[in-house]
Amino acid sequence: MADLIVSNPPYISEQEKESMSRTVLDYEPHRALFAPGSNPLLFYSMLAKLAQVKLHADGQVFAELNASYASEIAAIFQVENFQVEIKEDMQGKRRMLRAWR
Repeated sequence: MADLIVSNPPYISEQEKESMSRTVLDYEPHRALFAPGSNPLLFYSMLAKLAQVKLHADGQVFAELNASYASEIAAIFQVENFQVEIKEDMQGKRRMLRAWR
């Protein structure tokens, strides 16, 4: 059992690749950036289910997220009976999920 789960899963869809900076595309591992099958919600569904089983009752989950899918990601965790808070980054983008029971 865990008190804390922290994740920065791949959350970028293949369609978003065209609008990304060359410095990111040329130097970051694509496995770390792009969600398999171009499903940017895949790992969040897996993470919410894992947290349901592996997290202590008073534990928390923190995950970086794609601001474009913040509401959908929050809903995934809410379906698994988590309370959810979305935090903004320094540019005001919805970037961090905090989930707890």
